Amino acid sequence: MDLEELEVVKGCSSELAAAVSSFRDNVTVSHTTRSRRWSIWSAVKAHLDSAAKQALCNQGLQNPFVGDSFSDFMKKRDLKEADIHLSAICKPYSNTDLVFDIDVLRGVLRFCHSCAPSHQESKFFAKQRTTFGKNKPRSLFCELCWRKTQGAVELNSGEPYTLASMRFCEEHDPSKPHSLYRTDHNKRKLFDDNIRKLKRTGYYYNILEPKQKEHLRWVAYKLARLNIRDYHFRLFDMILSGQTQSSIASHFGVSRQSVSRNVAKYKDIALLWEKLNTSHYPTDPEGLEAWESLLPND
Repeated sequence: MDLEELEVVKGCSSELAAAVSSFRDNVTVSHTTRSRRWSIWSAVKAHLDSAAKQALCNQGLQNPFVGDSFSDFMKKRDLKEADIHLSAICKPYSNTDLVFDIDVLRGVLRFCHSCAPSHQESKFFAKQRTTFGKNKPRSLFCELCWRKTQGAVELNSGEPYTLASMRFCEEHDPSKPHSLYRTDHNKRKLFDDNIRKLKRTGYYYNILEPKQKEHLRWVAYKLARLNIRDYHFRLFDMILSGQTQSSIASHFGVSRQSVSRNVAKYKDIALLWEKLNTSHYPTDPEGLEAWESLLPND
């Protein structure tokens, strides 16, 4: 915590100087950007919001923080973006008093962002392990199926920004009581496992191509809805290799009748699995028609 950033610049307005002094006297080492009880943003709101707005309004600026309060303005933006915005405010003006006030606010900005906690939760010793790559960019596809997310659909339609979900599609929107979210959420792990399994087949030779990626997720989703698991894939491999049902039953420790039922029930899926392992993604759209018969719509 660098309190030197909160030094009052000589020449700034008196109300802003008093507010910064009050803020500095009340802030403690416990205040951080992520704490609930000791939130640095709450301290800014209590001591600086009204004074900062009033000081800049007195200098002729009516909307200095883009419709937000000073605390919300800093909270919603990273340090670089907020600092550039505050610096750009002074460019159209030759008012030195305004420059002094902006410099004080920039110091508060740097101070608040320096209060971010440096502790990072261990992935191995935490009570609940977090997944690797947690902060990676979100996919354009729904987490539970092959469809585009609601946010991606809006952005593709030409909207400059979106507040819609970048996690789920319209059909899996958790906020809707009758969506498929509650049905497919329990199959999330199975869906992800099937995606990894299908990638290893080599059928999708260019997984970065959107059409192939979408088709892969569609197949994985259909297989998950049919409750196809790793056991079934291993069963299909043994069937396609020509092994007898008795040897397969002995390998899995089940009865021959159980193997026979699975073979009869998933005969078409076994053919699909053979195609995935022996061919490549069709370049001709007509080649995809066979998939509709193997994996019909629900």
